[in-house]
Amino acid sequence: ENWRFCPACHHMQNLMKEADTHVNCPRCGEVMWSDEAQKRTLLRFKQAIANSDDTKVRIDDSTDDREPKFYVRQLLADFEQKDIREAWQIKTGGLPFGFEFVSKVTFRDVNFGELVKPGETFKVADKETSRPGFKLCRHCGKVQKPPHKRSDPPGQLHSFDCVKHGNEAPGNLLDCLYLYREFTSEALRILVPYTKTGVDEQVVQSFMAALQLGLKKRFGGKVDHLRLVTQDEPGKDGGPRRYYMMLYDSVPGGTGYMHQLLSEQAGTLADVLRMALHTMTQCVCNLDPEKDGCYRCVYQYRLGRNMNLVSRDRGKEVLTELVASLDQLEEVATISEIFINPSFDSVLESRFIESLRRMGGVAGLPPVKLVQDFVNAKSGYVLELGGQRYRIEPQCNLGPSEGVAVASKPDFVIWPWQAGSPRKPIAVFCDGWTYHQHSLREDALKRSALVASGRFWVWSVTHEDVKAALAGVAQTDIDSPFVSFNRHDGGFAPPTLPRPAPAAFGQHAVMQLLSWLKSPATDIGSVAKTDAALGPMQRNALWLGFLMGPASPDQVSVVQAEMATWMQQLPEWMQSPGKGHMPSVSKEKSQPAIALWWPSGCMGGNIEGLNAPGVVVLDDVADQKEAASHLAWRRSLHLFNTLQTLPGMLLCTLRGIEGHDAEQLKPAPAMPAATGTAAQVGVAQEWIDVMDMTLAALRPGLHTLALCSALPPTVGHELANAAGEVEAEAELAWPGALLVVLTCEQADLAPVWAAAGWQVAVLEPDAATITGRVWTDVVREMLGLNGPKMGDI
Repeated sequence: ENWRFCPACHHMQNLMKEADTHVNCPRCGEVMWSDEAQKRTLLRFKQAIANSDDTKVRIDDSTDDREPKFYVRQLLADFEQKDIREAWQIKTGGLPFGFEFVSKVTFRDVNFGELVKPGETFKVADKETSRPGFKLCRHCGKVQKPPHKRSDPPGQLHSFDCVKHGNEAPGNLLDCLYLYREFTSEALRILVPYTKTGVDEQVVQSFMAALQLGLKKRFGGKVDHLRLVTQDEPGKDGGPRRYYMMLYDSVPGGTGYMHQLLSEQAGTLADVLRMALHTMTQCVCNLDPEKDGCYRCVYQYRLGRNMNLVSRDRGKEVLTELVASLDQLEEVATISEIFINPSFDSVLESRFIESLRRMGGVAGLPPVKLVQDFVNAKSGYVLELGGQRYRIEPQCNLGPSEGVAVASKPDFVIWPWQAGSPRKPIAVFCDGWTYHQHSLREDALKRSALVASGRFWVWSVTHEDVKAALAGVAQTDIDSPFVSFNRHDGGFAPPTLPRPAPAAFGQHAVMQLLSWLKSPATDIGSVAKTDAALGPMQRNALWLGFLMGPASPDQVSVVQAEMATWMQQLPEWMQSPGKGHMPSVSKEKSQPAIALWWPSGCMGGNIEGLNAPGVVVLDDVADQKEAASHLAWRRSLHLFNTLQTLPGMLLCTLRGIEGHDAEQLKPAPAMPAATGTAAQVGVAQEWIDVMDMTLAALRPGLHTLALCSALPPTVGHELANAAGEVEAEAELAWPGALLVVLTCEQADLAPVWAAAGWQVAVLEPDAATITGRVWTDVVREMLGLNGPKMGDI
């Protein structure tokens, strides 16, 4: 039979006419192997006859020398859309998951030949392997085998009644034939949930094992007649590839189990998934850190060679989010229409990490080495490129205890490896437009707060940036602000004014980030306290600011008027930067808008110690077409990645300006860079010991006190009476200053300490403040330490 496979959805079709060279798949419309060289001949297997010499195949109980053989087999499932009886999905906007009952599915078990024999390698249903096929007589069907012994005569093998018996003509044989058997049954097709890190083979196999576990728990005893086969299809509308489980009844025609799973509004299937999660969570193998599953839960002997891909923890990860969403099921026509958005932030994060690897060696970048490791007690990465090393911590909470006015949770924080590095940590946000178009103001405020703290940089990466990086491209598709925001071409600029880098604003965010990270934070022999690699970015930003300034006396009043319009809506500290500043505003109708005070002192080439307060403003008020809004959002993030290096620059939206968001974001004075661990900045070992013993919420504040030359406190200090009995204890104590810091749980001990002559400070429940102020500010005053206070940041 002349079968063809669809390369997209794996539908099989029997081509009755040899002239059909271009056939479109009836399910997805893809061309079905239009290349004649890809056509394969299949024979439907109905009967096997053994034709052997009795004296050679006879065996007895004295020995068993039968040799088992293994074959390349693949089970393919196919159905028509009209056979879908009912389908369910989690409501739009939730977890991409669904299932459908198909009353008639055709299963074809194809045998591609013996595993150990060489053969042609090609893909079927997206699986590439060697497929030797069977060589046999086209008249009698006798399978051709190589001689077992050298003494055996070579030649063709035929049955005794074959018309070609004794004939050695090559045309007698079919060189490569594939066998298949076919049956129909009912099935339940299930979309594998799209996890935070996407879907890979481990997720598929772990979900399959969890589903089999749930079936066994729900129905009891053996359910061996219920079997699973995997399917996958290319995504729709730019979405990622989707993976399905086909749960089918191996009894031809079905036994009714499949439809039972969808009874009571799919409640039975929900029970199966809940029971699987409960069993995996309660299994005793969880107590052994070396085990990731056992035969009491997800392991099964039938898994065979896929056993190493089955993970109890990955199964729990998938089912935990899924079970929590099962109360949001809604009936639909088919699950094939469920859209999996590749720009979901969780997916974008994993793609971002992969994009860092892919960019190694591109456009002059050195090789990128990325290794998984523990960073601040969680799974993270160690990044190395160009001789520079960093720790990458995912999902890091940053807030008032780190000196940041507005709390945020960047997707990653890149911490410098070197102790005392002048390079600040970089908070990376991987944002997709689908979700973040509804939180523009909040996102801008969080980024500005991190930069204004003086302790962090921010870096924004979008889906388009990651997509370009994965493709090995360095350039961005966003037009240069030098030609879209400028008021003149800069032709009259003095030669002393620093010029931008050749690739300024011309590369996407991943490429720019790696270019920054590959550069040393200090020049050879330098003891600078600022990141030496900031210079090129500041020059790019200053050149853009110069191009947005007035080009002639006629334009001065125009730019001044536009600047006044912006500044009257902004806080006072931005309105009066001092002498030597020129107003600089992007040209009319540019999206986003930029307004900043350009420091005239850099005309002479000196860019150190400059101050250039200003804003990048994204319009979140006007009703624009989505494409225009999306592009303006990408531009604002692209610009702020560079403009943030000018002291005083903020990212805002129009609603944020109207809400006076910038009032709370006055840039802090120069502060030491924040660090991931105390060891990374080289503080005294006794301080490191203190931080290891105290509450995690207090460690960032202790780090700040260490940098302010405070003496390390005693952790868990006790107050004893004359008889040696302990009357009170404190979380932190400075005995030399008779100062104790108590947690809110220790507040009732405050009178005891005070009666003994100690100064007492009691932490509020958030462990970040004392009487509404940052706790380190209070302690600094009580210890008599000078210097900038965290509460002023």
